[in-house]
Amino acid sequence: MRSDVYALGVVLYELLTGQMPHDLRQRMIHEAARIIRENDPTPMSSINRSFRGDIETIVEKALEKDPARRYQSAAAMADDIRRYLDNKPIVARPPSTVYQLQKFARRNRALVVGLAAVFVVLVLGVLASSLQAVRATRAEQTARNSLAEAEATVSFLDDMLAAVDPGAMGKDVTVRAVLDQSSSNIEKDFADRPLVAARLHSTIGRTYSSLGANDAAEPHIRSALDIREKELGPEAADTIRSKVYLGELQIGLGQYEESESTLKAALEEAERRLGDHDPTTIFAVSRLGMLYAEVSDYEQAEPPLRRALALSKELYGDDSEDTIGNANNLALLLADQERFDEAEPLYEDAIKHCMKVFGPNHPMTLQTQSNLAWLYFWDKRYQEAVDLGEPVLAKKIEVLGEEHPETTSAMNNLAVSYRALGMPEKAEPLYLRDLEISMRTLDPDHPDLAISLTNYGRFLMEIERYDDAIPRLERALEIGLKAFPEGYFGNGFTLGFLGQALREVGRYEEAEERLMAAKKIFDAAFPPDHRIHVQIASDLFKLYTAWGKPEQAAEWGTKAGEGE
Repeated sequence: MRSDVYALGVVLYELLTGQMPHDLRQRMIHEAARIIRENDPTPMSSINRSFRGDIETIVEKALEKDPARRYQSAAAMADDIRRYLDNKPIVARPPSTVYQLQKFARRNRALVVGLAAVFVVLVLGVLASSLQAVRATRAEQTARNSLAEAEATVSFLDDMLAAVDPGAMGKDVTVRAVLDQSSSNIEKDFADRPLVAARLHSTIGRTYSSLGANDAAEPHIRSALDIREKELGPEAADTIRSKVYLGELQIGLGQYEESESTLKAALEEAERRLGDHDPTTIFAVSRLGMLYAEVSDYEQAEPPLRRALALSKELYGDDSEDTIGNANNLALLLADQERFDEAEPLYEDAIKHCMKVFGPNHPMTLQTQSNLAWLYFWDKRYQEAVDLGEPVLAKKIEVLGEEHPETTSAMNNLAVSYRALGMPEKAEPLYLRDLEISMRTLDPDHPDLAISLTNYGRFLMEIERYDDAIPRLERALEIGLKAFPEGYFGNGFTLGFLGQALREVGRYEEAEERLMAAKKIFDAAFPPDHRIHVQIASDLFKLYTAWGKPEQAAEWGTKAGEGE
């Protein structure tokens, strides 16, 4: 069937480029359908120039919107892949200029895209390793076995979709709803194909995690690891990668000690079995560094993040998405330590390579520019933050859509910069728009909603609307305490802001409780010379001064003065 050809085209695209043809993360099904039917996939050659030519043509033919122009069957597509591997002329041909013009003229026509087709596109990354054998070997039987696994997986996805009733669940049925409805059947449906089950568990678990549902993700990630350890052994590359996925998930769950143990074990196995210059090894090194960064252990975080960047440069080159991503991770760590002079050149170099390889409108380019704008803010270069943040937000809205998480993040960051420049008339509409989108598109207890509420509450404080700020900050704290691990520094900021607001309305005992709780978090999360300690001491000085407690005020005033 030609719908299967399209699905396999998605798989091959993701296998080669490391990303999906369309960015559909956290999209409602009907919105994803609109994006797929109206927008062409990002050309593979714009991601990596080495894909220009036959391989790009094969994938483009599989991804044709017009079914009549696709391969007639999955077997026909596999035959063309074999021709490519054998250095023979392929059947697929690039579309003619006339056809491209006709396609452009029709691209905005309203088309009906079924739920099944859309969801297969969303999650068919589970088939990537099924096609890898077709790409990497000429063995006919191996290729047939791989395609048989792909067929079985497509059948499972069809069953998932059949179990979901959009009529009953409404037109805004989400990927989360589909996963919840159907993901419990994997073990039963694939009892005789455990490695397919492992692949499905892994992808479904990571999809849950990307939706902020780490608790739902954990059993799937663990099942994938258990199956692969049993079927492939502990030293297989897929097993090691599953272990890294588990360690990464444990960071999100706040299981830091468990994550460290998992990631160290995975890294040791990867180094011994795969060597330094292997994608799984680099992945493990990077995630170990990110774990230490998450708990503000900067001394331990920096070496693995620097190593991950160096290894990715050696393996992939300066222009790869992996290298640029690792440069971003290191720059974020340096910026968190206020080492702006070291972080800024990393961002600027990453942006240069993004522009060269991906162009100005690619999501990686825009995200790196967003990170640089945020550095400007923390370095108190507010006008530069606005000057960069404004065009980046406009491009993100154009490229990703207004409701994409990266777009709303840029919206929030620009609003904060406007606030710092004393431009509340520009800041408040952005805060409100971000909050409206977050409340409409996210789960009620999603951590991103806590961030949006905190930022808007902070803004309301700056314009002295304390009674409006307090309930928003209280709700943000409620979400944050559920969503983030104990001692998370972001909850410390929310507690600090809430303490300030309570002080301003004369609720001194409550303010003291919140500020002391914030101080406890900051003491554990930040190094002694970080400016946050001066800020919290200043907040306590102002509290005790307003409360009429001069002895305590003097104590905290001295501490605040010592840090200035």
